[in-house]
Amino acid sequence: MELLPTPENQPWLIAVLADLVRRGGPGPLRDGAILRARPEDFPDPWSPDEVGVERLLRRLLAHAGLVETGLVVEVEDDAPRLSALGWGGLGPEHHEGAAGWFAGRDGRGRLHFGVRRGNFDDHVRTVAVLGHEVAHAWRHVRGVEVGDRDLEERMTDVTTVYLGFGLFNTNAAMRHVSKGDGLAHGWTASRTGYLSVQDFAWLLAAQALVRRSGWWTRFRLGRELTPNQRACFRRAHDVLAQRADEVRAEVLRG
Repeated sequence: MELLPTPENQPWLIAVLADLVRRGGPGPLRDGAILRARPEDFPDPWSPDEVGVERLLRRLLAHAGLVETGLVVEVEDDAPRLSALGWGGLGPEHHEGAAGWFAGRDGRGRLHFGVRRGNFDDHVRTVAVLGHEVAHAWRHVRGVEVGDRDLEERMTDVTTVYLGFGLFNTNAAMRHVSKGDGLAHGWTASRTGYLSVQDFAWLLAAQALVRRSGWWTRFRLGRELTPNQRACFRRAHDVLAQRADEVRAEVLRG
C-alpha cells in the first residue's frame, strides 16, 4: 500500500490548509480539540435514529463554532427533496446516493441538513458523514465556498481536519468491516469522503506538526486510527518533519 499522497496532492493539501487558517484563524487547527471516538468527546447517548443524528449534529456544529445557529434536520427514505425548497443549498445532483447532505440556510438563518434513513448503524461513518456536512455549513457561513463542485467537495474534506474531525474522516476514508452470520464470514470495504486515506493522513500529520505534538501525543493520535491509516499518518509525519519549520510557517502564515 502506498503510504503518501501523490506528489501533486502534497503541496495542494498544505496550501488549502493554509488558506483555511487565513480565512478562519489558526485556532481550530492549532488549539482546538481533535475529536476522538471516546465518551469524553461524545458524552451524549448515541441512538441510530433521528434523535441520535440530531443530537450528534448539534455537538459537531457547536465544536465548529456554529452553536448559535438554528438547526433543521430532515430524514429521507429515498431521494432527498431539500434542494427544491429554495434555501440556496447545493443542487440535487449533490445528494444522489448520499448518506447525508447540507442544504443551506433558510430566511430565518437556520441551517438545514438531510440524512438518509438506514445509514446510522456505523457510528464512526455517521460522525464522518455529518462532520463533512458540518464542514460544508462552516464554509457556507464563512463565505469560502468555490463554484467547482468537485473541488469544493475536496476542500470540504480538508476543512474536516481543520475543524477537528480528522480522526473520524481519516478512518472512514476506507474501512474494512468484518461481516458474519455464523455460517459465513467475510469482509466488506466502504469508502467515505473525496480525499484518499493518504491525503487525510498527510493533513493530520501537518496538524500534528503545527501543534508541535510530541512523540506521546502522536502515539495517542495514531492509536485512534485503524492500522493502514496509522501507517500512513506515521510515514507522512516522518516526511513532513524533515521540513517542519517550513510547513509550520506555510500553514500558519495562511
